Amino acid sequence: MMLKKSRVEEVQSGKVEIDEESEEEEEEVEEEEENDSSIDKNFGNTSGVEIAQQSSNNINSNAVENVFDKYAVDHKIPVSHQVDLKGHVKAVTCLSFEPAGNRIVTGSLDYTSKLFDFGGMDARHKFFNSIEAHESHPVSAISHSPSGDRFIVGTGSTQPIIFDREGKEIIKFVRGDMYIRDLTNTKGHTMEVTGVHWHPTEKNFVLTSSLDGSLRIWDLLGVALFGNLTNKHVLKIRGVTGQNRVGATSCCYSPNGQRAIGGAADASIHIWNTNKKGLFSKADVILRLPANLSSHGGAVTSVVVSPVNFNVLAARYDSGNVALWDMTTPKAPPLKIFSGLFNEYPSANVDFSPDGSLICCGTTTSTKKPTVKPTANAAADDTVPEISKAGISFFEVPAKAPSSSSSNAPPITSTPSMHIVVATSCTVIVVKWQPQTFQLCCGLSNGVVKVLFDPRLSKKGAMLSSSKLPRREIDSADFAASGMVGEIINPLALPMYRNDQNGPRKRALDRKDPIKNKIPEKPIKSGPGSRENTSFFFTNYVMSERKTDPTRLEDPREALLKLDEVTKSEPMFLGKAYEQTQPERLLHSITAEEEQERFKKEQKKLL
Repeated sequence: MMLKKSRVEEVQSGKVEIDEESEEEEEEVEEEEENDSSIDKNFGNTSGVEIAQQSSNNINSNAVENVFDKYAVDHKIPVSHQVDLKGHVKAVTCLSFEPAGNRIVTGSLDYTSKLFDFGGMDARHKFFNSIEAHESHPVSAISHSPSGDRFIVGTGSTQPIIFDREGKEIIKFVRGDMYIRDLTNTKGHTMEVTGVHWHPTEKNFVLTSSLDGSLRIWDLLGVALFGNLTNKHVLKIRGVTGQNRVGATSCCYSPNGQRAIGGAADASIHIWNTNKKGLFSKADVILRLPANLSSHGGAVTSVVVSPVNFNVLAARYDSGNVALWDMTTPKAPPLKIFSGLFNEYPSANVDFSPDGSLICCGTTTSTKKPTVKPTANAAADDTVPEISKAGISFFEVPAKAPSSSSSNAPPITSTPSMHIVVATSCTVIVVKWQPQTFQLCCGLSNGVVKVLFDPRLSKKGAMLSSSKLPRREIDSADFAASGMVGEIINPLALPMYRNDQNGPRKRALDRKDPIKNKIPEKPIKSGPGSRENTSFFFTNYVMSERKTDPTRLEDPREALLKLDEVTKSEPMFLGKAYEQTQPERLLHSITAEEEQERFKKEQKKLL
């Protein structure tokens, strides 16, 4: 993959610094463009991996043949090779790496999640398991635990589910009561789940977001209601005027776990400090775009914190913009805005590089030429159809806040530092940069997951499976070369026809065989008749295995009165819903039969 002509003009204008040797490379641009097709063939094929493995593992700038590769290597962007992970039939909306980078879980609009193991795959890259968390519900978010032994899947339903690393369901979250107005009084989400994120340091805490306008923190060791886990804290998204029903469209933890962050449908970002003693539903910090930048806002489809500077936040909006925020100055405008990143999917995300110097996100670009009104002399075939190219755009993160950050006019740029095209006629929806294996993974709208890597920078991960060619299956029509004799098998020499035992030992075994000696069945010593009463013994077996339910023999009213004290001390079902209107619960003191007898006696007295 080579640098395009527009990129060379940017290099010549001084936007990208190059050394003195680049002058000679500029003269060779035309020759390199002619060789693009031959080089592009190696991009994305396993043969390119074999060629790269033969080269030196050390980064040598003198071996870089063009400016594009030089910029990618200098900024440590692994895009020289790629492999395709196939299995989905619809758009891939989310994905998550294990912390070690050996496995990846992908989610799609086809309602399934695919599990890939790079260490156990060959060059065909087939998934080893496919799960459907909720039937007929698309997958919206996936996140792994810090140890990689579990992962959580959020779907279009209200109940996220936690699986182990092999895809076996562990626990499901409870569904909230949609008829309760106050979200703090219900123990689960009541609308579609839009985001999930595992706590980076605490292995038993999970953060989720939903369109019901709440973020919920779940303790996996907490209280379970009828086998479903209940939440521990409720964080509510509040609008400008204080309304509660502003949908939460994304969520994340900071890398140190001290902040819980949620993106809202009204382009606001709400931040809670989870390190303090009391965690309240109202956000501690709210980031909103100024009035003059309202056109750059929209629903926040993704929020992520820099892995190096925990105060820098990147947020992506559905209007096609990405904003960098400083969370320590909530009243200031964004540090920088990157525009022109259009994506029609609500789960489009943005991600930081492992060193925090770059951000990357998926885009869709159009190559349609300007349309011309047809004339009498113009033919209908002159129109050029629109072709969309799926690409990944990279932007450099400023090392420090610009001087204009104090004003209401932050710098806005639409030209990426680098842009690569990974496919045509589709869209790059989600992008993840794995810091351990140093590989870049992106999910496309055509159901394909592409893993980009560079043998000079990356390690393990997709490189393990790319070097394993599948063994050819032997066909029945295969034959050996002429003059060679194949293996001859004697049917009588097969184990199924072999009889190794002969003589007295074989006869002794035959005498013990009741079938060969035709020994009749002996009558039983006890029991009625000379035959075994199978029905009698079967009834005993069924009755012994039968589990009786003691609650059927208990009075329902007495059973409820036993739980009266427990429900008063630990209100689990009603909570605080009737605390003000009915502080003391009213229970019926007599049964229906007693009430009917009392009514009959009163009627007799009146007569």
